[in-house]
Amino acid sequence: MRLIAALASVTCALATPAFAQGWAVFTSERFGFSMFMPPGMRWEARDIGDGWGGLRARKGVMDVGALVKVGAAGSAQELEALAVATTRIPAANWTMTDQGAGRRGWDWWRTYKAQKDEGRVLFVTLGTGGRGSYIFFMETGQAEFTAHYALYEQWYQSLTLRPPSAGGRVVFQVAPPSDARFAALQPVLGDQRLSALAEAISRLLVLPRDLPVRVEECGTVNAFYDPRAPRVVLCYELAEFFREMHSRKQGVDAARAPDYVLHAMIFTLLHELGHAIIGELDLGVTGGEEDAVDDFAGLALLEGGQAGLLLDGAEAMLDMGALSRGQLPFHDEHSFSAQRFYNLLCLGYGRQPQELQILVDRGQLPRQRAVRCADEYRKKRKAWEAMTVAHARR
Repeated sequence: MRLIAALASVTCALATPAFAQGWAVFTSERFGFSMFMPPGMRWEARDIGDGWGGLRARKGVMDVGALVKVGAAGSAQELEALAVATTRIPAANWTMTDQGAGRRGWDWWRTYKAQKDEGRVLFVTLGTGGRGSYIFFMETGQAEFTAHYALYEQWYQSLTLRPPSAGGRVVFQVAPPSDARFAALQPVLGDQRLSALAEAISRLLVLPRDLPVRVEECGTVNAFYDPRAPRVVLCYELAEFFREMHSRKQGVDAARAPDYVLHAMIFTLLHELGHAIIGELDLGVTGGEEDAVDDFAGLALLEGGQAGLLLDGAEAMLDMGALSRGQLPFHDEHSFSAQRFYNLLCLGYGRQPQELQILVDRGQLPRQRAVRCADEYRKKRKAWEAMTVAHARR
C-alpha cells in the first residue's frame, strides 16, 4: 500500500455532499469496518448464529445493516445465499451493479441492487477482507435514493474494511475553549473532516505508539508536533489568526471565512501529521523537514482531487508571513511564507496543469517555474511513497 495514494480515499471526501450534510465516519473497532453515516443514527447489535454478528441502524427512510463473521473468509456463493436468506428477496430479483478486488481493505467484493415492494430499493455489498466476511445492507425509498443519489454513492464508496489493530492509534480530541473569542471556532475545529484525516493515519500506517491529536488553547498562534508526549496540537489561536487575516483582505466574501479557516486548518493538520510520521517512524528526510511536510500535505490533498483546498492552504501559508512583522528570519527552519506559497502552487500545477493553468495565465505562478512543476511533483510523490512503504499496513 502506498500512503499518498491511500490517503486519497479520505481527502477525496472532504468536499462531498455527505460531509456537507453533517454525515460522519462511523468506525466499528469490534468488527473492523468504517462507513459514512447520517447524524443521529444508532447501531443495535445482535448475534445471528454460526459465528455471525449483526449491526443495524435506522433513521427516517434509511435502514443500514451489517453482518460480519470475524476470522472466516466465506465464498461468494455462501455470502450470496446468506444475503438472500436475510432479505427474503429471491436471487432472481438481484442485479449485480459492481465488483472488484484489492481496494479499501477488501480482498474482493460484489454489489447488488434489488427492488422491493412499496417503492423501496435495497443495495447489498458482500465480500471478504479486513477481519473476515462481510455483508452490508442499505435500504431506502426509491424517491429518496433518486433525489440524493450523491449521498448514497458516497456511502457506498466509504465502505472500508480494517485489519486487526496493531500499533498505535491516532485519536482526535477537541477541548472546549475557555476564551469567549474562540467559541465560534469550536464547531469549525470539531468538523468531522479533521478527525477523519487524523484517524486515517493509524489505519494506513503502523505507528509505534498512540498519537493524540488535540485542539486546545495554547496562549500563542501555533500548531505543533511534540515527540516527547507524543502529540499533535492545533491551537485555537492559529484558527483565529486565519479568520482575522481573511477578514482583512479586500474583495473577499466574508461568509466564506469558516470555510477558509477550516481549509487552512486541514492543511495545517496534514503538515503536522507529516512531522509526526517522520518523528514516530524515525524517517530520514533529505532537505528541510518543514518543506517536506508541506509537500506531504499538498500531495495528500491533490491525490484526493482537492486542488481548491490546496490553494487555500497555500494562501494560509502566505498569511503566516504576517507573524514575522516585516523581519526576515533567515535562521528559521521554515522557508519564507512566499516561498511556501509558490512551492505549493507549483506542486498543484505539477499534478493538475490543465485545471490550474489559470495560475500561470494570471501570473500567479511564473512560467519559468511552471515548466519544472510536473517533475517536482513526480519526485516529491515518489519520495514520500518510498519513505513510508515499509511502515504501511498490509
